[in-house]
Amino acid sequence: MQNNTFSGDFAGQNIIIVDEVSSTNDYLKAEASNFKPCDNFTAIMAKHQSNGRGQRDNSFHSVAGESLTFSFILIPKQLVVADVFAIQTLISVSLYQWLSQYSDQCAIKWPNDLMLGDKKVCGVLIENTIKGKEIRYSIVGIGINIGQRDFPDDIARKATSLLREVPDLIERPMEEHCANILSIIQRNYEAEWSNPDGLLSTYNDLLYRKGDLSWFEADGEVFQGNISHVDNRGVIHIHHGSVMKQYYFKEVTLLR
Repeated sequence: MQNNTFSGDFAGQNIIIVDEVSSTNDYLKAEASNFKPCDNFTAIMAKHQSNGRGQRDNSFHSVAGESLTFSFILIPKQLVVADVFAIQTLISVSLYQWLSQYSDQCAIKWPNDLMLGDKKVCGVLIENTIKGKEIRYSIVGIGINIGQRDFPDDIARKATSLLREVPDLIERPMEEHCANILSIIQRNYEAEWSNPDGLLSTYNDLLYRKGDLSWFEADGEVFQGNISHVDNRGVIHIHHGSVMKQYYFKEVTLLR
């Protein structure tokens, strides 16, 4: 397996680039478990990821040369397990800021997808290593559809790419996109980490279908409701008639 490094404009770190791995998260987890610890924001980018994973144990469909797939290590300052959703707000808001350079149709879909219009363009997988009551470090995996023109039939109606949504997209090397995203994440981390309520407020402002009458499914029941907000635990609050219902991750699905 060949690997190279690319100097990114974030803290002077390098992005390790490999031709192909099964999963960038798994690769970086193995690196992080070595005796020599990884530096904060160490990143691994794969030209092709053969078995990418998403949340809810879903797979991430990637095409060599058309998808940006990378993972990086985040070593948060004094983060207790109860506040772990702060990592998701940091990543989601940063990815929104990057995507908004290309389209004004982007939004954050709870808990961790980025949308262009009504279709998913980006997914995030965060895996945390815990020591006592604190997060020791997190492996953050990001997959972005950039150059795909076609998708498999089973996801064609709910997935899209930058190229499909931005016809005049100027194509750039994947490593350049990777470095730009990492620089935004690190900039927000350094500026906003001490103000998690601010990040959460921004996350809620950018929430997909917030306030819109939508269909949901929970415990086998399909119902209509309006998303109110997401709290600092990552719990989504949905108006269902005169009742406000709360759901943890995996307890409810937004259908449409």
